[in-house]
Amino acid sequence: MDTQASTSSGEIDERRQAALKGYRDKMRNHEAISQSLKNLRFSLKDLEKDYSKTEDDIKAVQSVGQIIGEVMKQLDDDRFIVKASSGPRYVVSYRPALPASKLKAGTRVSLDMTTLTIMRILPREVDPMVYKMSLEDPGGASFAGIGGLGEQVRELREVIELPLLNPELFIRVGIKPPKGVLLYGPPGTGKTLLARAVAATMNTNFLKVVSSAIVDKYIGESARVVREMFGYAKDHEPCVIFMDEIDAIGGRRFSEGTSADREIQRTLMELLNQMDGFDSLGRTKLIMATNRPDTLDPALLRPGRLDRKIEVPLPNEQARLEILKIHAKPVNKGGEIDYEAIVKLTDAFNGADLRNVVTEAGMFAIRDDRRGTAPNLLCILYANLDGERYLAPLWALPDYQGLGIGTKLVKCVIDIADASVPPTPMYLEAAPNARPLYESLGFEWVEGIVLLRNDPRRHRIPYVS
Repeated sequence: MDTQASTSSGEIDERRQAALKGYRDKMRNHEAISQSLKNLRFSLKDLEKDYSKTEDDIKAVQSVGQIIGEVMKQLDDDRFIVKASSGPRYVVSYRPALPASKLKAGTRVSLDMTTLTIMRILPREVDPMVYKMSLEDPGGASFAGIGGLGEQVRELREVIELPLLNPELFIRVGIKPPKGVLLYGPPGTGKTLLARAVAATMNTNFLKVVSSAIVDKYIGESARVVREMFGYAKDHEPCVIFMDEIDAIGGRRFSEGTSADREIQRTLMELLNQMDGFDSLGRTKLIMATNRPDTLDPALLRPGRLDRKIEVPLPNEQARLEILKIHAKPVNKGGEIDYEAIVKLTDAFNGADLRNVVTEAGMFAIRDDRRGTAPNLLCILYANLDGERYLAPLWALPDYQGLGIGTKLVKCVIDIADASVPPTPMYLEAAPNARPLYESLGFEWVEGIVLLRNDPRRHRIPYVS
């Protein structure tokens, strides 16, 4: 009995193992088939895409092209005179699905090759140069990123934003809003940045025009580009046109000159004509910028064309402080920056110079293989000797590493006698409370002037305030 029981138990175990093995084999087979089915489904999707693309290609090959034309005149409710692109004119009808109210004189349309029926309304033809102007991206410019120009920002927004966003204010008061504004001032003061901020903060189309690019050697081409530019702006209102370096075409007219000068004058006259053609409450505004306002033609500057002239001057101390903080904000800093000292050292700097100060500080950090700028390396100075300007870090040389980061610096003179070596600080003016520090480091102190005598090329230069 025991032998039979053990035999039957062994057979049951064998059948169980065989059943488990068969189950595992079927599961593996099922997984393989499922994966194969998934791959087939992906292949089917790819084939469907190829089939759809092939169908589109076949339709494109079999379809008949259409003629481009321009509506000349409406004869009655159903018929129009259309001029084809090849030259001849036809009396045609239009497809019933098209709104007849939009088929006005000058509208571009497409015509059927056989019946010459108007099939669809086409957008206005745009000159490639003008279309490229419309693709200008103002980037992330904003008024918050402009330092020291609060009054200029207010005046610009009054002229550009207010008539576009709240025209009813001008109707209620009974005045005509300004058509345009002129931004003038030294280079690097933020004129282009102001225009970019206007474009970025308003939900409007923006055309950036480099005035020198408009001038063409063929007679009439420059004036045509100006007409195309203003026509595009009126078709895509609200629109802001920014014309940079306007003195390239807006210079004062004179009786004598070459054929090139006369072509520039014709371009200016077309610009004046287009500016006069503005609707008083139109949604197209004009911003011009120049470094040479004294060379512009009086006809361009008169009220009614450029109603407001905004000067963008060099920044004062407060403005330089704001600009420095804006440019230094995204920079990785190794400590507190003494902005007040830098502001005093950067007299007559424009906004571009101040940005370059921060950039050069970062370059010194890269050379030293550091993760951020140190406060001492942010003190980049300009020295003006013999009319030349040089960039030099006050503490860049090893001899001057221990002079004290927190010292209030006022002025530094750079030795440029030897052009083969980098500019080297020779002497500086320091705050009176810094005298013990410099004397303890072995430097000579003469009436507030520190002579950096550790320099082997040192020579005493009389201090000139």
